[in-house]
Amino acid sequence: MTRRIYDEDPSAWQPSDYYALWRYLDRLAEYVGPTDAQGEDPTRRSARIQAKKTHVRDDDLAAIDPSGGSGAPTLGHHRIRPYAPPMSHENAAPDAALAAFDSWTDALVAKLADRPEVLGLVLLGSGAERARIDRWSDHDFYLVVEEEVAERYRQDLEWLPDGPAVVLSPRETGHGLKAVFADGHVLEFAVASLADVATFAAHHWRVVHDTGAVTAVLEECAARTAREIAERPAPDLARAAGLFCSLLLIGVGRAQRGELVAASAHVRMYALGELLDLVGALVPASPDALRDGLDPRRRVEESYPGIGARIGAALELPVEACGRALLDIAEAEIAPRMPDWPAEGATTVRRTLGWT
Repeated sequence: MTRRIYDEDPSAWQPSDYYALWRYLDRLAEYVGPTDAQGEDPTRRSARIQAKKTHVRDDDLAAIDPSGGSGAPTLGHHRIRPYAPPMSHENAAPDAALAAFDSWTDALVAKLADRPEVLGLVLLGSGAERARIDRWSDHDFYLVVEEEVAERYRQDLEWLPDGPAVVLSPRETGHGLKAVFADGHVLEFAVASLADVATFAAHHWRVVHDTGAVTAVLEECAARTAREIAERPAPDLARAAGLFCSLLLIGVGRAQRGELVAASAHVRMYALGELLDLVGALVPASPDALRDGLDPRRRVEESYPGIGARIGAALELPVEACGRALLDIAEAEIAPRMPDWPAEGATTVRRTLGWT
């Protein structure tokens, strides 16, 4: 971490990088020991944690002159760039991306508003949580229409706003499509009657056009979805842990045969999926994370910053090294929290693959 502080430009750092920096400084502060103020009041949060939580320096940090007389912080003879806190939900949406998103939404509403067969338009995902909008946000929505025109609206996309050509529009489900414009803008949407929409899930949603009944129906959908999420059965942890270890062994075995495609699927998809189920069930999520109730595997890096960063780094490795790193993570983070962790099975995986 010291070399990263010296050599890297933090302007491209992600939240996981700042988390790693905080962990490094936390360990450094533990080595140095408490300040006089902390020694007098052991219950007081340390300066490093206080700065992490509030981005405001407490008295301990305020007493330090980091400039070294140069106008910029220094560490030894190295100049340190000013600290920028990780992106929060409040500042994560660049103005230009948000303006472009809203402009396209307004154009869509204008195109649909005078059509009597159109009953409403409901934005989903980041369209409903506008603080999350960035240049990669797609338009995810339900278009609510009269039953007799629904299929025509799925097949003929003339109702979309004027602009770049649609280059892809694959049908995904009975109601749903994906569409990609020539400029890379993506739509994920369903065209359905009000009766059909009443059966859909609704977690994060925002009605932007309603001729009368759509909002009430979405409120009922959201209440039902919340109940279903709350009542979702917990994963079978023993099964998940056993599958995780087995899939790692099978996947790396495939790699030893030269079947790298199958090996990658076993390690990076199937085994990873079981590990994420274990993490979600056993590891407390960050209280500030905006979790996806419909897909708990979304935004792992935000919900579990340390683990998410380590998993992300593991996935960049070759297949066998990836599998070994995932097992390391599981033994460090899952095994201590799981009394029936299959320790003998995990040891067998390590011994068989020469990871001891």
